[in-house]
Amino acid sequence: FAPISMKFITDLCAYLHQRQFQKADFFAMGAFTYEGNKQSLIAQLFSKFQNTAEAYEFFFYDLMKLFEQNCTYTITQISDTSLTLEYLTNSDVAVESGARHLGSCHVCQIKAGAIASIPRYLGLPASKVKEVACVHDGDAVCRLEVDFSEAKKVQVSRPFLTH
Repeated sequence: FAPISMKFITDLCAYLHQRQFQKADFFAMGAFTYEGNKQSLIAQLFSKFQNTAEAYEFFFYDLMKLFEQNCTYTITQISDTSLTLEYLTNSDVAVESGARHLGSCHVCQIKAGAIASIPRYLGLPASKVKEVACVHDGDAVCRLEVDFSEAKKVQVSRPFLTH
């Protein structure tokens, strides 16, 4: 199912790009995942965290195992205001799908948008995400620099959850 699912989103992104979607549009699609999940179990899970760094660690070390096994995600640096994330297609999935790297540069932008939205589950501003490397541009790994320093400046007010 995973290769079919990834092929679908990759093809959809290619179609949208042909229809004049730009990098910012794909990023916005990813960021919208917060809107779709803000009243969900995912939001309830995030609500237990006191800071953004904890939320990101939970997301990449625990939640991603449940939601996306096409790639391996590694936080290579983390502080109380930023992190560096690297991800790469799992070799087993790549072999099964017959592709060296799944997705596309557009899919990477959707991921970046979703990653930027994680602080919003804590009632904080979205992170700033900068793509510094991408396998679809010939790099060895996809690498994102995530700046959530704005979250440190804001008093935490929990999002409204329906329990």
